[in-house]
Amino acid sequence: MKKWLIIPLILIIAISGCVSGGSTGMCKTNHDDYSCSGSISNGEITLSLSPTISGASLGKAYLSSCEITGSLWSCSGRIECEVISAQQPFKVRCPVSSGAYAVTFKFMKTVEPERVSSEPFVRSCDSTPEGKFNCELTITPTFYFKI
Repeated sequence: MKKWLIIPLILIIAISGCVSGGSTGMCKTNHDDYSCSGSISNGEITLSLSPTISGASLGKAYLSSCEITGSLWSCSGRIECEVISAQQPFKVRCPVSSGAYAVTFKFMKTVEPERVSSEPFVRSCDSTPEGKFNCELTITPTFYFKI
């Protein structure tokens, strides 16, 4: 088996094993320096990011429905969730019923013009009327859960 296949396979198995029971789930980020935790209650998903990112706010969150085949999760679709709290702990409301889901969180950060090139994890910056930049962060945690 190719080495590059092992890591995604282990991740999928870990996610499916940790999410198989109850309405709690597994949270993963796309950066090794950050971790997240999440929970769901009455359609409200709460996420905490560690370490916190100074000045970051939740811009959007997207819900995907997932199918589980054996130990593999396959998620598709993208429905925007309602942001309830843009500050940590981040909270969104998504249209969920019974099933398996993934919620991906997209963060924004306002950056001074002289710091845009030195600010880590920013991309797709748009200027503001105040002369600053609203930038999307490349850190995108995803909370996987089954209810």
